[in-house]
Amino acid sequence: MEIPSITHLPPSERERLEEALSEVYKCFERKENAHDAVKKILNEKVSEGIFERLRSQQQILVVDGKLVFSEAGKKMAESVIRRQRLAERLLKDV
Repeated sequence: MEIPSITHLPPSERERLEEALSEVYKCFERKENAHDAVKKILNEKVSEGIFERLRSQQQILVVDGKLVFSEAGKKMAESVIRRQRLAERLLKDV
């Protein structure tokens, strides 16, 4: 099954999904990958329903009650995190 891309989405929707992927990535860095915990964080920090949107876009998967990135989701999340961290570094160094 082919994983849908988010690049065709309107910019505002793409930004919300990228923000959500960034939050999921940060949760994983903190070793938080429980389905309910991550869903709550996304609903509070990004928007209601974004967790379901990531799942429908097949960016994240639930395996045995734990979240994992799909291959495409992981690539996208790493790209978003990299851009954010480079921007933070630029602002700090300037």
